[in-house]
Amino acid sequence: MPNNLFQLNSLLKDDLFLKQRPLKVWLRYLLITFCLALVATPFFFLHRLPTRSFFIIPAGESPNPEKEPPTDPAGQSVNDSNVLILGIPGGGNDAPDLTDTILLASLHNQFIDLFSIPRDLAVKTPDGSHYTKINALYAADKSAASLRQRAEEISGLNINHYFIIDLAVVKELVDKTGGLNMLVEQDIYDDQYPDNSHGYQLFEIKKGWRYLDGETALKYIRSRHSTSDFDRIARQQQVIAALKNKLSAMSLAHDFNKVVDVYYALSSHIKTDLNILELWQLWKVVKDTPNEQISRNAVDENLLIADNIYLGGRISSILKPKAGLDNYSEIKNYIQAIINKNTD
Repeated sequence: MPNNLFQLNSLLKDDLFLKQRPLKVWLRYLLITFCLALVATPFFFLHRLPTRSFFIIPAGESPNPEKEPPTDPAGQSVNDSNVLILGIPGGGNDAPDLTDTILLASLHNQFIDLFSIPRDLAVKTPDGSHYTKINALYAADKSAASLRQRAEEISGLNINHYFIIDLAVVKELVDKTGGLNMLVEQDIYDDQYPDNSHGYQLFEIKKGWRYLDGETALKYIRSRHSTSDFDRIARQQQVIAALKNKLSAMSLAHDFNKVVDVYYALSSHIKTDLNILELWQLWKVVKDTPNEQISRNAVDENLLIADNIYLGGRISSILKPKAGLDNYSEIKNYIQAIINKNTD
């Protein structure tokens, strides 16, 4: 068993050794450990092999677990860091690389502040020669670098890490965790929901408590034609919170098959610059953060105005700061005020 697997085994002991267990449970634990070795060993060597899936582990030595919490190259603890989360529709969609979900997670002082950036916010292209919508930056070069830079300029935060998530994983995770019971705040009637064949289909759901399977949950977070983009942002964060609760309730000892299913779902749909121990530490932080210490926010729509400008030779509807294009001072103050409130 490789050293990294011994490290993971040590990290899991909080779940498995909470109290003394009868012999049959110890035998079950040994079986689980053996199975985990078979499942997890290839994962730990992904950084030594050519990329085989959408999941990327950066090359380099694994951090020493005795120096927890892990840090990024700049020395920033993952317990106290800012993470950029980008959601793309993925293959089979008409625009597979548009980042229609742009979320900043600021982890600090045992709080997590979430900030969503509207997809239609106008920003400069990487070379600064013209403007585009922020959701088009990743599609231009399939790199998180330019969008990361613009997100830092908009928020005033130093972004330490990123995730790029194929939103198809939402469907898989919801189904694998048994669906979600969700309070739908308002009726949705969207007759322009993409059908992935260059056409449209109807998506309709009534307000009230509803059970969402994976396919419905995916439509729920992507639909945008009968409600505003800010409403959609709220729905995205609502589903993220519900999935967090579902995944946090799982343990390796009691949900081994589900844990393995979730691992394979995530490994097929996520890119990140975090290594395995940093991912584990980040998950522990998220799992152990109470819901009341997670704030969900969008860039305040009162700080933005709608406008029409030329993008790519045609008029497009965009959002821009009330203070003017490229002037993010009010947005930075808004974000910093929320972080300061939860830091004090």
